[in-house]
Amino acid sequence: MIAGIAISAPANAAKQTLTVWATGGDADAAVLAAAANAFELTNPNVTVKVESISWGDGFAKVLAAAAAKKGPDVFTGGLSWGISAGNKGALADLRKLGVASYVQPQVPAKIFQALVGYKSTKVYAVPFDLTLMMMFSQEHHDKSWNYIGSKNSC
Repeated sequence: MIAGIAISAPANAAKQTLTVWATGGDADAAVLAAAANAFELTNPNVTVKVESISWGDGFAKVLAAAAAKKGPDVFTGGLSWGISAGNKGALADLRKLGVASYVQPQVPAKIFQALVGYKSTKVYAVPFDLTLMMMFSQEHHDKSWNYIGSKNSC
């Protein structure tokens, strides 16, 4: 929780619950729940509720929650989700909350610019993890994948 590192609740604050939607499966939610438990230890007035949402309908769920103004406090998702939902007015500008100034020096400039989006100065998302796309070479994949590596493929 990069934002969780930069933000802590005052000791005398009223009890609060933060809801986090972790896009992926139960394992993704479990990783965030472990981080949430550590956050709760140093912030006893905060309870973090982590829920798993699927990649299949996650973005639609985020947009529906934004339209209803009843979404989570934090969510994970695809890079374009933050830019798209933020440009629709659904997300907080993290620069105003001070999160961006904490994160920006720790992120390569080109990645940070991708988070901001083209023609924008607002920051709606910060890096959470790194996902890689990989493909087996032509020699190692099943023959049913012959189109991969063919002259007609990209």
